[in-house]
Amino acid sequence: MSHRPNRSSLARVCGCIGMCSLALLHAPLGTATATATAAQPTLRPTETALEVPDPQPAPDPAPSIKRLLAAPYLTEDEKSDIRLFHGIWTEADLSSPARTARAAFARSDFLDPSLDFPEVDPLIRIQALIGRGDFPAAQAALDRLPRQDIAPIIEFRLRAETLEARGQFAAAADMCDAGITALSLLKPASPADVVDGVRLLNQRIRLKGTDKDLPDNAPMRLRADPQAYHQMIDALGRVRDNLDAAPGAPSPKLYWPALAAEAEILYSRDAADKAQAAIAELLALNPTSTRAWAMLGRMSVDAFNFEATERIALRLDTIAGNPAPGAPIEEGDEEPKPVVNASIDGAIIRARAAIRQIDGARAAELLDVQLARYPSHPQLLAVRAAAEATRFEFESVKSRLAAFDALYPNSPVALYEVGRALAESRQYAESAAMLIAAHERLPAAPDILAELGLMYVQYGKIDLALGALEKSFALDPFNFRVDNSLRLVRELLTYEQIESEHFIVRYRAGEDAVFARDMLSGMEYNHKLVTGDGPGGVNHQPFEGKGKTVIDLMPDHEWFGVRIAGMPAIHTIAASTGPVIAMEAPRDGPKHQGKYDWLRVLRHEYTHTVNLDRTRNRIPHWFTEANAVSLELAPREYSTCQLLRDVHQADALFNLDEINIAFVRPKKAIDRSQGYAQGHWMYDYIIERWGNEAPLKLMDLYAQGVREEQAFQTELGMSRAQFLSEFKLWAREQLVAWGMLPGPGMPSVKDLVTELKVAANKPKPKADATDAPSPAPAEPDGDAPADEHAEPRLTPEVVQAWLEKYPMHPDILELAVVQAVKKAGDKATPELVPLIERYASARPVDPMPHRLLAQMNLATPDPQEQARAITHLEYLDAREQKTTAYATELANRYFARAGEGDVARAQAKAERATQIAPYEAPPRELAATIAIKAGDFATAERHISALVQLEPTRAIHKKRLEALKKMMTK
Repeated sequence: MSHRPNRSSLARVCGCIGMCSLALLHAPLGTATATATAAQPTLRPTETALEVPDPQPAPDPAPSIKRLLAAPYLTEDEKSDIRLFHGIWTEADLSSPARTARAAFARSDFLDPSLDFPEVDPLIRIQALIGRGDFPAAQAALDRLPRQDIAPIIEFRLRAETLEARGQFAAAADMCDAGITALSLLKPASPADVVDGVRLLNQRIRLKGTDKDLPDNAPMRLRADPQAYHQMIDALGRVRDNLDAAPGAPSPKLYWPALAAEAEILYSRDAADKAQAAIAELLALNPTSTRAWAMLGRMSVDAFNFEATERIALRLDTIAGNPAPGAPIEEGDEEPKPVVNASIDGAIIRARAAIRQIDGARAAELLDVQLARYPSHPQLLAVRAAAEATRFEFESVKSRLAAFDALYPNSPVALYEVGRALAESRQYAESAAMLIAAHERLPAAPDILAELGLMYVQYGKIDLALGALEKSFALDPFNFRVDNSLRLVRELLTYEQIESEHFIVRYRAGEDAVFARDMLSGMEYNHKLVTGDGPGGVNHQPFEGKGKTVIDLMPDHEWFGVRIAGMPAIHTIAASTGPVIAMEAPRDGPKHQGKYDWLRVLRHEYTHTVNLDRTRNRIPHWFTEANAVSLELAPREYSTCQLLRDVHQADALFNLDEINIAFVRPKKAIDRSQGYAQGHWMYDYIIERWGNEAPLKLMDLYAQGVREEQAFQTELGMSRAQFLSEFKLWAREQLVAWGMLPGPGMPSVKDLVTELKVAANKPKPKADATDAPSPAPAEPDGDAPADEHAEPRLTPEVVQAWLEKYPMHPDILELAVVQAVKKAGDKATPELVPLIERYASARPVDPMPHRLLAQMNLATPDPQEQARAITHLEYLDAREQKTTAYATELANRYFARAGEGDVARAQAKAERATQIAPYEAPPRELAATIAIKAGDFATAERHISALVQLEPTRAIHKKRLEALKKMMTK
């Protein structure tokens, strides 16, 4: 689970769009657009404006709007209407009840009293009723509208929307058809009519699928056929490029609702990068568009950018609470900060962010504030049910779904939201039930089928995924992730597979068969380690004998990315989604990430599979990663120890909320590495302080749906905050034991350097004629510091003086070793061995002394000296994941010796080399040779058979295989 591979984590990979106000969605938080590296504070609905961060900045209006408003031919009323349309009105523009109501509706303040004024446009009032979730009243108001020969297309759209919300899908689809037909009779059609027509067509696809029974003379060939996606996008483009403005209507080139409709169509089809580009252009034309900001908020949630989510939510709150967004701000003044949770859309995107973090209680708290104002709002109610699902309160989910059905009979909306939330929290069986029920209510909706199919891909139900994705693709072939995932599923169905007691390996025929055969025995070995009750073991058998773990061996990095995220780019090489582990073939080449120790990597991923099953997929992200790193059963790398020292000393350790986000939405380049390293460190602390059973007891609490804070109180007897505080004290002791910090009584090198600077700049007393001259302080080349701020040079004499005072100071020893080795020609010599060994003892986590000593030992012709290299090579090989050099050297060294057990040691190291480079011939030739010497003919046959496939033109492999088979029959 190197990456949480769910529906949206990489499904909507958002591209940068070059607009400062939007760049926060994707800019690393070390850039100029970044805010503080710490996570934003958790916000409660009762907090005041002074306690929240700044909202996401809104862009300045486009120059074209400013030029338009400066036109001398416009009346003041016309300018007011333009400012209202573009979201930059002032209080002076609200000169009538109708304009006040338009402004309230634009801010999504659907309870503003002005919306009930009789002078208000009835279509604005009806849209406000829909915004409140009062669909019966909206339907009644629509029925009271006067009949016209050709009604405005917006009227058809509002009727269709109201009918769909009330579960009357056939009538809603017919209304869509009627509206599109009416559009064909309008000559010319206004930009507003075309945009509403496109939205009707998009709605019809969801309600009824695609067919060809609409009139051929629809404008811009708008019809519900498989090309509808292109026709909708083209029609919206023509609104701004080719249509003339109707009298008194906004200029088509400035008609931002066309961009809003375009962004919605693109986003719903997983083209988030293009959707963002449309939104960037839109916000320059209307910086207060709640539709645009709400879409950006959804994208930030999809991308796990929860800091951006909060800022966008605050922008929505600002819009909701500002009756005059275009009022000039005096120089030096700041925009008033909003009251948190003041808008429906802000609450919904905050709640979605909480749900993605499996924090249903937080989501419920946010939504309940808005539900008190809008008790029948369908999206609030649907996401509220999803919040209960994320709390794993399934009885409450049932009651909320029943209440939703009472208001919105036959609607799939709540089922869909609950199904998505369950899929993200890996409650796959429960998710499938919800999504299937949603599909049965609205069979033609491609998005529901897409969600179902993508969930099945993660669940490992490939046959079921194929059926759902094919239906979704047939209904709407322009969802990019569905297209990618459908290609993947069809690819997987062509794969061959082999299986053992606990595993199924699927692979593409060809060279991958060579590696696949190796995997089963290695994974059965991993199974014993992970599921057992030994050190770090999870003590759990996954799936209760009902199935096997599936391992998909993907032939290259792009296919692996599609397997995990539906897109060809992903940052890792293997991932677990619970019952399925996917991995990239460990090999070098232009389409690969390089070879790696697959046995260790898959043990990590299989640990996820087992502890996810033990906890019913309810384990905190950092905790499952910590358990998985622990069961890699490898020493910490030196770079990891350095990272942990640096963040500890900088007081930059993650808290238990930040660490979960670090894996999926890193702010800094080191965040993921720190997440793995710190999590493993905290896991070690739990075991050392509370025993081997403590992590397993925590897992069992998580399985019951207990949140982490309560689980810590129950099992560890302390809050998460206290745990982190006490962990930091223990961690410092660890750093001292590793030699990463000086021990008690030892100053830092920085402090010693400061002493040197003080001594060098201290005024010297004048010498008497009778006094003997005293020696000058040691300085490189005899030079004195230029000034009091100059850094003194650490000459060998200075370092030696320090070393005499602090003989086991790790930093001083490192300086001494580096200087001595450099003087000796960048190599170790016998005279330096005591110093190097002393450094190795003071800082046992640094591989540098072992590399130096191994190189020195191997460079000598003396066999006894060469033999001393083995200890250092073993140290280095235990930490190696990418190269076979150490394992191969050890295999040869052991094989050349005649001691007891040396052949077995040689074979083990040769096998390790083939684990890192299973597609390379030399490690397999060595492994086969040693296996024959050990009498292990079965292993030798496996490697030579692999060589026949890897190097089919080398006849020697076939001859060796034939000779081996003869030996085996004797």
